[in-house]
Amino acid sequence: MDISSRIAISNAVKYPALIKDKYLTDFKVACKTNGQPIEWAGAFSVVYPMVSEKGKCALKIWFVNIDNNQKRYLHIKNYFEEVKLPYFINFEYINAGIIVNSIPLDTLRMDFVDGLNLTEYISAHLKDKDKLEKLASSFLKMFEDLHSVNISHGDLQPKNIKITNSGEIKLIDYDSLYIPTLSQDRDFFCGTPGYQLPSRLSSGFISSHKTDYFSELVIFITIRAVIENPLLWDKYSITLADDRLLFSPEDFLRWEHSNIRKDLNFHSDEIKSLVKIFDMYINSHIFLPSFMNIRTR
Repeated sequence: MDISSRIAISNAVKYPALIKDKYLTDFKVACKTNGQPIEWAGAFSVVYPMVSEKGKCALKIWFVNIDNNQKRYLHIKNYFEEVKLPYFINFEYINAGIIVNSIPLDTLRMDFVDGLNLTEYISAHLKDKDKLEKLASSFLKMFEDLHSVNISHGDLQPKNIKITNSGEIKLIDYDSLYIPTLSQDRDFFCGTPGYQLPSRLSSGFISSHKTDYFSELVIFITIRAVIENPLLWDKYSITLADDRLLFSPEDFLRWEHSNIRKDLNFHSDEIKSLVKIFDMYINSHIFLPSFMNIRTR
């Protein structure tokens, strides 16, 4: 199937008889006022909210073939059960979970996460310094926990980061996730450009436990900077941006002359030190140690 098949998938998901996951027998896809399914599309798949008296879940359907996808998700599920970190959601991979134009497609049934994505959460609490300080600390703790078990998400960006109503961080979308038992997999999806070293996007790396390090720095600097200066949020139109926080892919290509680098160097010593680490990453073209390790040297 190609990307044009998304229309066929959206039509199929409206008919419960075409959904073969037995758990979803009494579920229906949630629809907009025009009767079309609510959906969130990614590079390879589309996700639909499913509702019933049992509650709510999310249904993921791939419209691009990913090699060894079922095997990958089995490895991921087993590793999640082993490490027991709180940042991941439960899921079940269903072979031939839906029929689309007489073709069986695999599906992933997932817990539904109520809450805001990272951009929405920061925007909603921009003037609440205490909440953002707690958020920054929670991210540092999550990064440490992920590093301790050699997990990298592979596409850390706001759409894949949910902050629940109780303030917990949940990561969704595991198509690009790295775990040790998948150490020889190629870097199939290199992440969203506004969160990745340009060298990762062009090199075809083997997937690594270090692939999140740069994304983590992008996220952490953004949170720390807007805590100090909330005006940066509107200056760089982050609420309206779909694919970045404070930094754009163009900034990475002309970093020394970027406006955001100039602005950040007018901030505290902490921010300036983070900018220096950012300089090291941009100039290295490889995966350096985590910024948390560099900070403590």
